[in-house]
Amino acid sequence: MLGDSHKVVNPFEWGEKGRLFEACLNVAEMRRLPAIAAGGEQRCCARIQFGKAGELVTAVGQVCAVLTVLCQRCLEPLQLDLRPAVHWGIVTSEAAAERLQAELEPVIVTGQRANLAEWVEDELILAMPVVPMHQPAECAVTLTTPAVPDVDHPFAVLKSLVKNKGPSR
Repeated sequence: MLGDSHKVVNPFEWGEKGRLFEACLNVAEMRRLPAIAAGGEQRCCARIQFGKAGELVTAVGQVCAVLTVLCQRCLEPLQLDLRPAVHWGIVTSEAAAERLQAELEPVIVTGQRANLAEWVEDELILAMPVVPMHQPAECAVTLTTPAVPDVDHPFAVLKSLVKNKGPSR
């Protein structure tokens, strides 16, 4: 695991030097992800290569985690295998972010320091399904289609009146 001093870095300096961020992080030490995860010792790993494309600092790599969350259908544990790819363009303003190539996701850094563990946490949260659920065949809850009851339509009587009236002249 990477020490705390390497989680908060100057991404512009890392880009200049072509540094590699490679770490296994404890999910329980993150700010938001523990509220989503279903407890237990859970870890994520990240391998992100910093570099430069002209004057632009970039970071490319992958984040990997197998997180246990609760299925929102049956409320039983569900394993999510998350492997989001990282393609960041690191900029200092929204105007610079708008000029990035389409394949780069803008990361706006104000100041000279950035917490890479928070960036990794963001990627995992964005990679999660909005409503995590088991596949229907694996879920403890069986899905059934409710029967549609026959309902008398309020205007059915009018239909019979139109049929009995016949053509009018």
